[in-house]
Amino acid sequence: MILLEKKFFQSKKIFIAGGSGFIGRNIADALDNNNINYTATFNKTILKKKNFIKCNLLNLDEVIKKTKNYNILIIASIVSSGITAQKKVSEFFLENNYKIFYNLFKSAQLNKIKDVIWISSSTIYPDKKKRKSKEVDGFKDQVHDQYKVIGNTYRIIEILSKVFHDNKKLFIRTIRTGSVYGPYDNFSKKKSHVIPSLIRKMLTKEKRVEVYGGPSISRDFIYVDDLLAAIFKFLKFKDKKPLNFSNGKATSLLELLKSIKKVTGTYNKKIFYNKKKFGQNILLYRKLCNKRSDSILKLKKTSLNEGIKKTVLWYKKKY
Repeated sequence: MILLEKKFFQSKKIFIAGGSGFIGRNIADALDNNNINYTATFNKTILKKKNFIKCNLLNLDEVIKKTKNYNILIIASIVSSGITAQKKVSEFFLENNYKIFYNLFKSAQLNKIKDVIWISSSTIYPDKKKRKSKEVDGFKDQVHDQYKVIGNTYRIIEILSKVFHDNKKLFIRTIRTGSVYGPYDNFSKKKSHVIPSLIRKMLTKEKRVEVYGGPSISRDFIYVDDLLAAIFKFLKFKDKKPLNFSNGKATSLLELLKSIKKVTGTYNKKIFYNKKKFGQNILLYRKLCNKRSDSILKLKKTSLNEGIKKTVLWYKKKY
């Protein structure tokens, strides 16, 4: 459970855009657990919960109306898809996400919301081979081909946020994070990312598990509660520069599978690595440099085994 500084947050009126999504649901739960008031949005996913309201974030007039009289805007909304679906929905993905973020930034400006924070992605970084990606690398070289849709979308949103920050006098904080996982993640076959996909597969009765890519492919995973702690703490700092926040460790698929097997007790599963799923255009290594966030936020991070354990326990209760 995340413990928040009540003196800071109880005097605030918090609006969560995208409250029905993976990160938004976790933010709402954290605020509920700390008895802090907020308003969160849902659109297609209907949530009959206190503090949740229906809001179409693609409708500017509706967003302006719903975000009045708030002083913190946390943007946890993005039209998302699994990596296998991104190439098919590139235009839709870019157009809708641009509209959502423009509407939210514009509404925050018009309604004079003092503090805005949103979560960007490590997909904006070019391929750094075996080196850590630093914040200054964000717009150097092209986005890796595997992430050209989502990575360039995040780059465009970062440019948009800078325009509003510089020209519209809107204070926007940006956190760039790695591969987030945890409760409320998407565990569906078509849209799940690597950790929820593997947890789902390992807990089925199938004896053979297909894994996309090779065993050495590495990503920088971060448990969702750690990201939430960073969001809440970063709100206290007047820092307009994008901030990397992740575990700062590159975990291979082989290491990840060992952890999931250990937690689920599924040691007898046979693993098949499908190296042809993404062809040759697959990013082999991604790790973020957390030097700035470690210095500013000074937060302890959840180990991979502990994070997987918490996620599996939640999944078993839910499914």
